[in-house]
Amino acid sequence: MSAGLTTHVLDTSREGPAEGVEVTGVVDDDRRTGHERHHTAQHLLSAVLLSEFDAETTGNQVYADRARIDCAYPRFDGDDLDRIERRLNETVDRDLPVRWYELDREVAERDLDPERTRIDLLPDSVTEVRIVEIGDPADPFDRTACAGTHVASTGAVGPVKVTGRETKGPDEERVRFCVR
Repeated sequence: MSAGLTTHVLDTSREGPAEGVEVTGVVDDDRRTGHERHHTAQHLLSAVLLSEFDAETTGNQVYADRARIDCAYPRFDGDDLDRIERRLNETVDRDLPVRWYELDREVAERDLDPERTRIDLLPDSVTEVRIVEIGDPADPFDRTACAGTHVASTGAVGPVKVTGRETKGPDEERVRFCVR
């Protein structure tokens, strides 16, 4: 295969182009960049919530222009949100490297923090895990299993604005944010 080309395998139960027909796909660069920035910011937010509030991430949604994260925490107040935003932007300003690599699942389960990596949620059939690591490998700001898209350094995230919060249950909060 030539450099720069990607092969997609189509679901043969659906009607698609005939075999051998050349198709061209185009990546929406602005949308992809928005997703990369917000998704990397989500990693930073998950790490901040876990380290500062012992609040484990329970879900998230990333869009090109905004994102949200759900976490196990009873209720954030305005001071908490200011603290979270300040901590996020301090980490962005540090311009930490963001790397991704593959690890054998057994190695990942043995060596990585199970509360953050959540490898236990993956099907047993997954034997290699893609790891995203932010910061110094000897003492990372964050390291977790993830197959999403990311920027190459936290500085590329840009300023992060926490735009609000809502209670999703007695011990569940949602934090909304965007990058500028």
